[in-house]
Amino acid sequence: MNSFVFGLVSVAAATIVWGLQFPVAADVFVTVDPFFITSIRYLLASSLLFLCLALFKSKHFLFRNFFASRVWSIGIIGMGLSPILVFWGISMSTAEQAAIIVATQPSIAILIHWCVLKKRPATFVLICTVMAFVGVLLVITKGTVTFMDQEHSVFGNFVTFAGASMWVIYSIETSKWSDLRSWDLTLLTMLPGTFLIVSLTALLGMTGLAEVPHIADLTNVGWEIFYLSVVGVLFGMVAWNHGNQRIGALNSTLFINLIPVAAFGMRSFQGHTYLFIEIFGAFLVILALVLSNFYNRGVVEGALNFFKQKTSGG
Repeated sequence: MNSFVFGLVSVAAATIVWGLQFPVAADVFVTVDPFFITSIRYLLASSLLFLCLALFKSKHFLFRNFFASRVWSIGIIGMGLSPILVFWGISMSTAEQAAIIVATQPSIAILIHWCVLKKRPATFVLICTVMAFVGVLLVITKGTVTFMDQEHSVFGNFVTFAGASMWVIYSIETSKWSDLRSWDLTLLTMLPGTFLIVSLTALLGMTGLAEVPHIADLTNVGWEIFYLSVVGVLFGMVAWNHGNQRIGALNSTLFINLIPVAAFGMRSFQGHTYLFIEIFGAFLVILALVLSNFYNRGVVEGALNFFKQKTSGG
């Protein structure tokens, strides 16, 4: 298997793993506080990754880069604030809605580039961005206005959106760190993020704002914690960074579409049924992201120009 194909497989595997973890996390939050789950999963994942790198004599990079302010700021944003906000948002909403919101990260990236870097996207890309957010609204509201009566769920979706935006910032910045291997990049940013998560959780636990779980509660969701920690964080993060470095952001972005597909598929397997408007909204999001990605490759633009030439008799 060549490097590019392996990169495709790695990114696809990471997004499917992340999509499946949304329903798993939503079920865990019934008994365990989301802040404590996030702390446990990142503590386990970062500890295992550090041990792996130490065994392979790769830990020297930490002492060279770990104390850089940029590493800490990006690690806190992407590996700290992002997972905290996304998981907190899921606990107040649903796994499916969170997965759809997270899937709009390519559209969020477009808006960030426009607002911060003053790079206005093409009109077609803007249309796709609007389409994606319309799809999100259809999934969240189920085509009604009564969702405004559910302030808790609406706030949860805003929190998830903020977390997804943090991951976009992380991805934009770390895509420039081509001198680091995927393992090194993951651990280097995961350590400050884990420090923030654990510190914040400890503070919330001491003040009573987060409920400290009992040992029995944790053992009852043992396999879920394993999946969220070892598979979702350790495998997912390393696989994504590894694949992204080999196929580029333009290709890896397209695989974000697998997140809601995996989440909806998991819930369907568990017996959940969906309204047509929810399925249609999810379809709009995926279609918008695919068209936007193809436009950036020149595929859609080339087809539009060909159609114009044919209709004008050229």
